Parts: sequence; C-alpha cells; structure tokens
Amino acid sequence: MKNKLINLSILIFCFCSQKKEATTEFTSSEQLVIPIESNYSSTYEIANSWTDDYFIGYFFTNHSIDIFSLTDKTSLFQIKLPSQEPILFNKGGGVSKIGNQLYYKSSNSLYRIPFKENPDFLSETLQYQFGRALNFDGTEYLNSKKGYSVALNDVPSANIIDNLLVLPYYDLSKSSTIAGIYFLNTDLELEDHHAFQFNEDYQSSLKLYEGLNTPFVTTSSDNVLIQFPFTSELIVFDPKTNTEKKKSIPGKFITTKINPSPFEAGKYIIPAIRCSAQFWEVTWDPYRKLYYRIEKEERFPEAGERINFRRGYHWINVISEDLELLGHFKIPADCFAKPMVAKEGIYFHRTNQENESEVRFTFFEGGLPLEKEF
Repeated sequence: MKNKLINLSILIFCFCSQKKEATTEFTSSEQLVIPIESNYSSTYEIANSWTDDYFIGYFFTNHSIDIFSLTDKTSLFQIKLPSQEPILFNKGGGVSKIGNQLYYKSSNSLYRIPFKENPDFLSETLQYQFGRALNFDGTEYLNSKKGYSVALNDVPSANIIDNLLVLPYYDLSKSSTIAGIYFLNTDLELEDHHAFQFNEDYQSSLKLYEGLNTPFVTTSSDNVLIQFPFTSELIVFDPKTNTEKKKSIPGKFITTKINPSPFEAGKYIIPAIRCSAQFWEVTWDPYRKLYYRIEKEERFPEAGERINFRRGYHWINVISEDLELLGHFKIPADCFAKPMVAKEGIYFHRTNQENESEVRFTFFEGGLPLEKEF
C-alpha cells in the first residue's frame, strides 16, 4: 500500500529530491531528517531495497527516479524520465530493483531502466505494456486492473521473488476481480502464472465487499502473499512447489472478516470503504524473519463530523515466519502506514506540513516495540 487512496485502499508514501551537498542528521535516536531542494515532500513515492540498502524514490512532480544511500542517507544520482515521444514514460510511482536494473511501473506500462546516471532510453530500456489480454489455458484475462488514478502515485510497484517480477491479472469481464498472478523475467518475458481458486463463500465475500475486494500482492523471500482488505485470511503461494495455503491470522480489531453491515453486495458504498476496519499490505522483514501487516481500525464519523480520507488509527500486526500473531504496534499519528525495512531497524515516513523542505522519518532501531493483548 503506499500512501493509499481509500477507493483502492492505498496510501501515498512521500519522499523528495535532495541537493547533493545537503547533510543528513539524526535529530534524536528515533528521528531522521533529510533536507531537500524544493517544497514538494508530499509528491514522493519511496521504497527501499533491503538487498542493496537503497532508498529508491519516484518524484511525481519532477517525473524522476532518485537514488539515495540508506547507509549514508545521501543522494547518489537521479534519473529524469522522458515525458514525450519517441520515448514516453507515463507518470506512475512504483519502483523495484533487480541487480543493475530498475523496474518502473506506471498505470499502463512496466519499464526496465539501467541502474545508472543518464541512461540511453532509446537503446537501454524495455517496455511491457498493460491493458492487453493474457491467455492462460484458453481463457483471456486482463494483465492490469482498470481504473488506476495516478494523480497521487497510487500505482504499486512490481514485487520480486527469485529475480522474477510478480504481477496480478484480472477477470476480463470484471476488472476488479483478481484471477491470478503471473511472473516476468528480467527481460520482461512471461515465465509462468498461477490461477487462484476461490470457493463459493469467498466469491460471495468478493461481491459483498465491493471496493475492498482488490488484494495487496507482496512477496517474502520464498512466497507470494495475497491479503484482501476484508478478511484476516492470508493466502501464501510457494512458486517452487506450486502450492497454496491459507491461514487466518486475526488482527487487533478484525477476527475473521470486517463488519458486513455497511456493505451491500455488488454496490460501491464509499463511506463503508473509507471508514471500515480493514487490512492492507504485508511487508516481509528478512533480517528479523517477521511479517508486518497494516490494519486500520473502524472509524465512522459522528453526526456533523467532517469526513476525511484517513479514518481511524493504523496498526501493524507483527506475525512470525510461521504465520503466528506475535503482537501489535500502533503507528505514530504523524507517520504514514508502510514500514520500510532496513538492516538496522524500521523506518516510517512522517507527515510534514509545517516544513516541506525536508523529509522526516521515525526510526525504530532493531525492530518494533510490541503491544501484546493475548
């Protein structure tokens, strides 16, 4: 989830461009400040690559990919993306890295870009287009979900497992219904796919929770993880054995499924989507061998109260490698929800309305302090 738009259950995670000469300092043992060159700290999509210790950010306003050293907290280089023909990179937000290649995902394409300054876009980049039909076992599917809004960088990155890019595909007749996942190699060629089989009860839930029926697809070192917002059930797919298992892992507020009363089957009810308790994406921590699942608590507005897009507090369900709930962590109110995993600890990007000339993080050295209630 990125700093997620509510209708996609996606939050935007912000980061910004920075002068090379700017210095970085820890203002305390838990607060990190990085100066930036312009006041656009709310138009940045930041991800970190835990295999190489980089912050990799897509700067929406500047239409660039900026590379920062996670160790030194300094700018390394910037790749300014072309926005006109003959090489047109549509605006998006998701950035992944395999070896010496970056994979930039917009709403209609996935691009491979060399991990270096000033690449030759005409000769050194590849493009894989979305919006076309995939054919598996005689059935056609969409290779992307229709209806992305990229104005706020809500396009998720392509997840990676065993140097393969993992992408969802959808029912051709109903673009919000996921049908399976497919795998691209580093040359953006199709390698394999896996179709999900949902039983009748699951199908009914997908229809009931319209607007919360698009899952978050992430990866760990060995598995692909599928988390729907409306259920505590986590789907774990092992590509090596081609096996799939499901495990219900209760959250702090959701035991099995979210409260169905505000929803109506087949109808897109915005207050229910925005204000219900729900699960968001799962992040794997390879250093501590833990999963971090975002959970938003239910918070419907009271009479006369103004509705805004962030309803209720956000928590992290900390889950063991064996898929057992260990405890909960309440995300600070001034932080965005997605944890960024690093060898030395966990970073959360902080909101910063009073000074957008710097990017701020809250840092938890060694891991997250847990609240245990069971």
